Amino acid sequence: MYKAILFDLDDTLLDFYACETNALRKTFTLAGFDVADDGVWGAIWDSYEPISSQFWNQRTINNLSRQQVIEYSILHTLIAVGYDFSHSSVMAQTYWDVFCRTAYLNVGVIETIQSLFGIYNLGIVTNGYTQSQRSRISLSGLESYFQSIVISEEVGYAKPARQIFDIALTDLQVEPKDTLFVGDSITHDYYGAVNVGIDFCYYQLPTHQPTPYVQPKYIIKQISKLLEVLRGDSRQE
Repeated sequence: MYKAILFDLDDTLLDFYACETNALRKTFTLAGFDVADDGVWGAIWDSYEPISSQFWNQRTINNLSRQQVIEYSILHTLIAVGYDFSHSSVMAQTYWDVFCRTAYLNVGVIETIQSLFGIYNLGIVTNGYTQSQRSRISLSGLESYFQSIVISEEVGYAKPARQIFDIALTDLQVEPKDTLFVGDSITHDYYGAVNVGIDFCYYQLPTHQPTPYVQPKYIIKQISKLLEVLRGDSRQE
């Protein structure tokens, strides 16, 4: 049987969309916008989502800091919807402060982790910033269940680099062959895990397309289904 289970954080254990939209709603509310109006909120979100994605995807190429990405995303959103953008810097800091204090678990996560705790060594391997990831893990109530929490900013490596997985394996004192990784990203999670020799369980979100070009060992569409995967593990002794 597996000795250790590693998890991605955002969009696997935590509902990143809920965290992001909550932070954005509160930011614009505090800035005086009526986000309870569906038209106002719809215009803001429809502009922000693609703008933010573009800046995050280009942050390495353009050498942008986390604060710059958030500020530019809000600035260009305000411009796109025709609002005053003079307070974009303050709004960006508000967004980050709220986001770091926001932790929504995906359905079934806490029950699943509680069922695994004490049977497997558990770890989290996440790309992200120390402030946001550690704060949100703590707020979620998950922290005490995990023997290893590896965050890319802290260790200097990001998924899919094998080094970040090696750190988690060392923490848990397990071999790749005895480990299962659960994540939602083919690019970061699947390729990172298989390159180290770790079996991969793909948590396929409803918004994700089928992946005929890769073959995860397992595919689940609900985190709770991981328990069925583990009960059916052919390597169980």
